[in-house]
Amino acid sequence: MTPRESVLLVDDDDDILKNIAIILELHEFEVRTATDGASALALLQDLSWTPSVILSDIAMPGLNGFQLLEAVKMMPTLQLVPFIFLSAQGTRLSISEGRKKGVDDYIVKPFDPKELIAAIRHRLDRVHALQTQTETNAAKVVNNVRSFLIQMLSHELRTPLTYITGGFELLTDTLRAETASDDMAISIDLIRSGTARLTRLAEQVVRFTELMTGGFEARMGEAAAWVSLVRLVDLAASLVTTELAEQRTTLQKDYHLPPDAEVWGVSEYLVAALIEILRNAIVYSAPDVTLCLRLELDSYPSPPNAILRVIDHGRGIAPEHLEKVWEVMVQPDRKVYEQQGFGLGLPIVYHTLRAHGGTAQLESAVGVGTTVTLTLPLRTAEQAAEQGAGAAP
Repeated sequence: MTPRESVLLVDDDDDILKNIAIILELHEFEVRTATDGASALALLQDLSWTPSVILSDIAMPGLNGFQLLEAVKMMPTLQLVPFIFLSAQGTRLSISEGRKKGVDDYIVKPFDPKELIAAIRHRLDRVHALQTQTETNAAKVVNNVRSFLIQMLSHELRTPLTYITGGFELLTDTLRAETASDDMAISIDLIRSGTARLTRLAEQVVRFTELMTGGFEARMGEAAAWVSLVRLVDLAASLVTTELAEQRTTLQKDYHLPPDAEVWGVSEYLVAALIEILRNAIVYSAPDVTLCLRLELDSYPSPPNAILRVIDHGRGIAPEHLEKVWEVMVQPDRKVYEQQGFGLGLPIVYHTLRAHGGTAQLESAVGVGTTVTLTLPLRTAEQAAEQGAGAAP
């Protein structure tokens, strides 16, 4: 239910106060009243309530209407609240003084109730239009800042690292051709490892920024297509072979999904999300273990979902940390174990799956291991028949 517009009515004549209040309430306004400027100001200083419009007499004992207007204009929270004088002082001088002090409208007593309601509605409509325009302009500024941030991150993080990586590899080839010493070989491996770590972090920052600031929506519009989920999973698995070898870890694939099962999305992002899950499983497991990558069909929902599970038998995550694993910069037991990165991997997975209409869940037990379950909606036979390859769902 939409809340009613509220009016603060100020007048030292009780009969006029009651009659105007009745008129306003009949037109669905919430009315609060005050019999002088000081009482009105006390109401306005109550931060729990802000009127939509203020109607005030001018000639009142103590704090008069002009003084109340000046006090209101000094209050930042009331800058957009229309202030209307209701007064028998209808001289040109009085009206001119009110205009100079910033009054929004001036209605001379006696007045037609329809005239009063029309004046209030007109001022409220202008305020609402101004608020809408302000919100629209603010949204445009935010979107522009987002776009700039994404472009800046993409260029300023990725480009220098591309130069560094390319130049380093050329230098490495030259040094190895000259039979580098053991110390130099160690230094080369350290530099390569550090560069790879920075490159991955840069990619994560850019990817997470796009997901969280709306930049990914444009990517979906430009690059999304129907793609084989089995092919995406195989590609992700092939890109972690180095990590698997370093940990002497075996990746067991268990597919129960047709090779032609397709999902709608941006391949680059889906593969990156799968890689994050696989890398976590490798890093959090002991050497010489087997990880399970299981792909199957959940035929219960309509349309059906593909379910991908990555199961490790690593050290697991304590129950108190499970609720926060999808949050940014959260890495359980970082003080105990050396962990690379800023904790962006799982948040990227979570938001990538959501952006593709899927879900990401994690179950874990200390000393037992962790299972990450991803679901993605599959292309239905009806969609394939109606839309054709590459068509949006």
